[in-house]
Amino acid sequence: MRRQFLTGVIMGLLIISSLFGASRAEPRSQSHSSARDQYIVQFADELVASRVPDLAREVAAQHGLTLRHIYSHALKGFSATIPLTKLSQLRSDPRIKLIEPDQIARAFADLRNSRNYARSSARGPSGPIAPTGIRRIKADLNRANTGKGVAVAVLDTGIMLNHRDLKDNIAGAIDFTGENNTGDDNNDRINGAPVRGHGTHVAGVIAGRGEVMGVGPEIKLYSVKVLGWNGAGFISDIIAGIDFITERAGQIAIANLSFGLPSNRRSSALRAAIQNSIRAGIIYVAAAGNDHQPCSAVAPACFDEVITVSAFADDDGTPDMDRFASFSNYGMEIDIAAPGVDILSTSNDGASSLLSGTSLAASHVSGTVALWIAKNGRPNRASADSPEMQRIIKDISTAAEQLPGDPDSFAEPLLCANKAALQMTAH
Repeated sequence: MRRQFLTGVIMGLLIISSLFGASRAEPRSQSHSSARDQYIVQFADELVASRVPDLAREVAAQHGLTLRHIYSHALKGFSATIPLTKLSQLRSDPRIKLIEPDQIARAFADLRNSRNYARSSARGPSGPIAPTGIRRIKADLNRANTGKGVAVAVLDTGIMLNHRDLKDNIAGAIDFTGENNTGDDNNDRINGAPVRGHGTHVAGVIAGRGEVMGVGPEIKLYSVKVLGWNGAGFISDIIAGIDFITERAGQIAIANLSFGLPSNRRSSALRAAIQNSIRAGIIYVAAAGNDHQPCSAVAPACFDEVITVSAFADDDGTPDMDRFASFSNYGMEIDIAAPGVDILSTSNDGASSLLSGTSLAASHVSGTVALWIAKNGRPNRASADSPEMQRIIKDISTAAEQLPGDPDSFAEPLLCANKAALQMTAH
């Protein structure tokens, strides 16, 4: 909605990180309560990318820094633990463009309030359970298009790599948090209470096959673990994940971001990394956030370059009872709305559960964009504010509607996975 408005107005397949050649964080506590003394450092733009690793180590040795990640593809720079006494000296180094304090982002779903699945959803034509969200966007009616040949990177808490409904979709997995060094979403308890893994749930909406139907059962998944077991993660780890997928832009078409910074916090390093990754050809889909506030306050959802997704509630898989989700962020930044309340998907105990959040709305959109690419090929421009991407958003949505409960005056297009631009002939 935002870009149209503004225009009108103005392993198993577990693949370990050594195979990918990526920089990984040293193991550490995963409380994610503080980013104290952690910084993201960007080198001057003119630096040749191949020089970045050597220069990062040189700067670290010269200034006595503890390196965490080195970025060579989405950014030219590194993250490190930097004592306060070293900052002024480092800022005067002519090779350095920017130094930014690390921050903490959080997943856009309440992991504690997930519910075990009770068998009440309808079955689709081919047998698997078709959740209400899948039926509402009509993905169950477009099963000839399975998303084959398209890969989505899920930057999240990881994916349960041996889940029966996901294991055949996993194309790669990596951990940038230092939590488990695998990319698996295998931490399913908080203080003894069960937690349905956020990344596993997101992945199932995109590509679940077997018991629970996802948008595209042959979409390939990259598990890029940038959030810890509690759904929180450092921006420095997230940028490492973005750097990783940017290096693989030839294989990965879409990145799903179902997290965000606290209200009114920004990261110029995060935005620069996303912008450079988009220039490499990757489409970014971002959840709007769950604080029922203007989306303009939330990054990365407020970035013009990403497809920003709000959530609506749907009780029966039809438009009859649609209403704006009571928790969803809103505003002219929203590009499209999708189901996000009581979404049935895979959980990291190997079964299924119900979870709510704009995280799940975003994953419905990521899967549907993958269907569009499976039929039409990758676009030349991946930025959501480009005319080409605005056409794709139109191709995967119905006309904009002002849903009951929507607190603003901006009507959002509603996701639809069974439009002509997505349909394929069964072979």
